[in-house]
Amino acid sequence: MKKTKAIEDNWIPVWDEEFVFPLTVPELAVLRIEVHEYDMSEKDDFAGQNCFPVSELRQGMRAVPLLDRKGMKTPDACPPEKYKRKATGTSCTSLVLVVFNITYVASLSCIPWTASSEVPKAIQAVFGQYSEGGVMREEELRRFMKEVQGEAGAVVNDAIKESKYLKALQKKGLSVDEFYRYLFSDDNAAHPSSPGICDV
Repeated sequence: MKKTKAIEDNWIPVWDEEFVFPLTVPELAVLRIEVHEYDMSEKDDFAGQNCFPVSELRQGMRAVPLLDRKGMKTPDACPPEKYKRKATGTSCTSLVLVVFNITYVASLSCIPWTASSEVPKAIQAVFGQYSEGGVMREEELRRFMKEVQGEAGAVVNDAIKESKYLKALQKKGLSVDEFYRYLFSDDNAAHPSSPGICDV
């Protein structure tokens, strides 16, 4: 088990740490992601968890829904598509964004989903790389999916056709806010078919 360092006094923490897990039998390996809220005076509060078979994880920047200890969606689940940005900056621990660099090594950077007034700088930087004039059009999203997410051409075409963001892409392109919500949507899940396999 490996842990990130605790980030204190920050409702929108970003853990930019890399973990290397040597795997002898990758087909049997399971990656478990568990999130705790740091508590200085007591035991840290459990926020959520999820587990995935490493051999089936999708590479790139992926949404990971957090489940409770019984493998059910957390009660404070707040899907990105239902929330507009608020100046108050409410935090939600039901989703985290994890960067998977899978060559049988998992490199993790975690960003929790938050309905705050500002998109995290790490996401703004990626958006800036793959957009023009503050807008990400279909071709730029296609390039992002190939270069960052490691998706093949046919998979990209199908993913874009089935995306709930297709109309926005075709009309005006994605803004940084829409791109942020896309990253945390089911369209961008870490595992292609299931919400996770935690069996506790």
